[in-house]
Amino acid sequence: MNLSLSKKMRLSLLSVTLMCSLSACQLTTINADQQFTQTAENIVQHRQNVSPYSNPEGVDGYLLPNLSADFLAQQYQKNTQLLADLDAIDMSKLSDENQINYSIIRAQVQNSVDEYVFNAHYMPLTSE
Repeated sequence: MNLSLSKKMRLSLLSVTLMCSLSACQLTTINADQQFTQTAENIVQHRQNVSPYSNPEGVDGYLLPNLSADFLAQQYQKNTQLLADLDAIDMSKLSDENQINYSIIRAQVQNSVDEYVFNAHYMPLTSE
């Protein structure tokens, strides 16, 4: 009897350990997804804040996109920070849907950074 109780105890300890380890994996996935969702919301909010098209009054008195050197440099710094925030997320821990979203939004932010680095704002046909 004592041996079977010990065996039951071992099985219950094993199952509790297994459940805890699996729940830890689930928490990691949720945290990565939450981190991505928060970063994506920050990106969308930033885009809305700097877009004169989403604000009827414009942005800082500009009714068209602000293409001043100072503003573009600020946008570059912000986009670089957003890119670093995205790179801090482990893509492999995201859900399948968020992995797709991550790829799309990271490419968009990377494109914005690259356009500044390669001076796309100086070309009349590619600048806004």
